[in-house]
Formats: sequence, C-alpha cells, structure tokens
Amino acid sequence: DPLSTKRHGKKVSPFYIENSEKYLFIIFKNGDLYKIELESLFGNTKNHQFKYIKNNLPEFINVKDILIDNNIIYVSLADSTSNCQSMRVLEANLLNDTLNFTEFFSLKNFQHCEDKKNENVKFKKGFYNGGRIEIFFFDDRKKMILAAEFADDDLLPELFLKRNKKSFVDDTVKHLMIDFETKKIDIYASGHRNPQGLVVTKNEKILTTDHGVRGGDEINKVEYKQHYGWPIASYGE
Repeated sequence: DPLSTKRHGKKVSPFYIENSEKYLFIIFKNGDLYKIELESLFGNTKNHQFKYIKNNLPEFINVKDILIDNNIIYVSLADSTSNCQSMRVLEANLLNDTLNFTEFFSLKNFQHCEDKKNENVKFKKGFYNGGRIEIFFFDDRKKMILAAEFADDDLLPELFLKRNKKSFVDDTVKHLMIDFETKKIDIYASGHRNPQGLVVTKNEKILTTDHGVRGGDEINKVEYKQHYGWPIASYGE
C-alpha cells in the first residue's frame, strides 16, 4: 500500500491523484508513482493492489501536480538552486511499461529568486506556491494553464517589508498559459496567493482556490489579463 507510512516515514508524504478511463494514478512529492484499476478500487474488496510504475523521474524532486490527457501523463515540479527556483513540466507516454519522462517545457526564464540587495527578504528553499496544471482551449488553440510563483512585481518587496520586516520574498502567483504547439508562454492572470486548487469546466471556465493570509481564502473565476488582488488587497489580515 503506497499510502503506508512505512515507505514515506512517520508523516505521509504529500501526493496528487489523477485518473484515466481505467486507472487511478497517485504520485508522491518525491516522484514515486503508482496506479490501481478503478474497478478494483470501487469494488467490494478491501485488499487494494497498487502497482508501482517504473520511471526516470530525477531523485529529490518536488512534484506539484499530475495531469493525464490522451495517454500522455504530465508532471509539474519545482526546481531549486541555491537562491532561485522555477517550474518544469515533464511528459511521458502511459502506454509504455516504463515511463520515460522528457521535458514538455521549462520556466527557467521565469525564476523566483531572493533579493540579495535586501537582507530582510529571504528565500525559503523548497517552498513553492502553485504548480497546479490543467488543459483548456483558448482562441481555438490547445493550452496548458500553470500556476507559478514569481518575484517580479514592481510593488514588491516594498509592500511586504511594510507589513513584516521578516517577510519572505514575493509569494504572488501568476497563472501562465502555454501553447501546446509553439510552447509560447503568456501571462493569463495574476494577483493570486497560494492557489492549491485549479479546475477547467466543460465550457472552458477556469476556477481556482486561493489561500489568503490568516484567512481570506477565495474561490476565483479566472479571466484573461485580470488581477486578483494579491498583494495589494486580501480578505485575510
């Protein structure tokens, strides 16, 4: 059972789930990937048999989401260096016994870095808001939407330092739109904070859940080129 604490320590590692027509897939933060037949999962048996899926995902990764589309599995992960981190999305063909992940796209040019000029603004390594991914159509073109954290707003870090002298560097999140064919990246919407939920409805509407400071959680209908308040305004305190 992959949810057992025996493999992942005393505290269960964060994991993400996605389903195909036949299987439920579970991927842990460290890249361990499993599947189970949906028929078995919802049957009368209590002995659920999860199958480990061999793959070439790198060690010590920080998985943020999983998505399946037409027998292709996509995994988003946060890359960390000494003072920066950014997002990558990898893809693999589910029809293969061993999943050979290759790069779908990388956000190396959109990194989240600490402000070396200001000692009060520190980089919290390993902590990355966002990472959720979904597929939708925009102007009749297939796109992927990705929630990604940045530190490039003109208002920051000044606003954070006024609120809290020990504040970490900007945790504002933008939703990026990536074209499947050209890999061109566009900012779809901005002003989000710690969005942990992302869904695209049947009529191509995008909904997110944003977590505010000390409360102030929101459900937002995300529209193109709109700003959703953070860090200028929040319902939290």
